[in-house]
Amino acid sequence: MHRQKAAEIVGYRRRRAKAIGCMIWPIMLIIGFAGWYLWKWYALPLSLVVAALFGSIYSMIEVKRIQRITGLNIHEQEMAFRESGAASLDPITRDPEQYRSYIDSLPDDDSNEKR
Repeated sequence: MHRQKAAEIVGYRRRRAKAIGCMIWPIMLIIGFAGWYLWKWYALPLSLVVAALFGSIYSMIEVKRIQRITGLNIHEQEMAFRESGAASLDPITRDPEQYRSYIDSLPDDDSNEKR
């Protein structure tokens, strides 16, 4: 896969995973406080542990998905993320539809594809 396209895919997927994680934490906090109030005191720490485990497992699954798509291992993904436009505050990354069409417009280079 073309290096620039792989970098953009890594950046987009990481931003998406981070957004999902940012949505999960407040939900788990609300559940924890409600459980603390309605049930037992240990509902809050339990919900925080579950949220941390869910976030870690989801991150590992996402790394494996990216590896399957791009052929880059975790260290290469980290380098590609630093090179990507998603790592900066590029305006094109703020609109998901425009960003996805940009990623699709990048050419594929099948000569050095890893499988």
